[in-house]
Amino acid sequence: MAANSIFTSFFDRWLSRQEAFLRQLETLHRRQECSEIIPRVFSHYQEFYREKSRAAHADVFLLLAAPWLTSFERSLLWISGFRPSILFPILMNSVGGELSPQQRQRIEAVKAETRRKEREITQAMARVQETVAEQPVYSLMRRFGKLVDGEVTEFDTAIERLKAEMLVVVENADALQGWTAAEVVEILSPAQGVKFLAAVARFQLQSRRWGVEKDSERERMAVDEAFPPPA
Repeated sequence: MAANSIFTSFFDRWLSRQEAFLRQLETLHRRQECSEIIPRVFSHYQEFYREKSRAAHADVFLLLAAPWLTSFERSLLWISGFRPSILFPILMNSVGGELSPQQRQRIEAVKAETRRKEREITQAMARVQETVAEQPVYSLMRRFGKLVDGEVTEFDTAIERLKAEMLVVVENADALQGWTAAEVVEILSPAQGVKFLAAVARFQLQSRRWGVEKDSERERMAVDEAFPPPA
């Protein structure tokens, strides 16, 4: 089965479990219940990153294209997932009014470190992308389809190197996403953590629903234009 089909099937199942977790998160009130569900939610996300890592190793170019997402979801991508700093406005919208001065100070420190690492990773991806327009890849791509045997091997080697470098960037980006979420939840109380995680899940699921609806509308319009009803 193609890597696209494998990850798409996994992602659909994972989103169904995400919806189940959201329903649970929205109904919890007692401290013990909140403390118990948070590790389960993080385990759910760890499963996602394990499968995503497998997909990246199978075809990092496909992972970066993310055909299993809607066009709206893809418009929000940074590297191959959400930008970690997007968690901070979600945090403030969900529990901002409940944070103590000490919590706010710690959150600001995490935000600053997250943004610093985001810049480093963004610059690393830019450097990798620029190598495509440098020698020897540039010349080999210009002559693609007319390469002789030795040049074909050289081109394949260059592309494999490109994949390996992109894979490192993707893994660093995923690690930063996980680190940021874990650091934020560590600062929050169990009840605040549940509200925050519910808000994150809700944002993701609502973004997908809206994206699915808009893609469906676009497809219907394309069909109507191609096959207009008889006059």
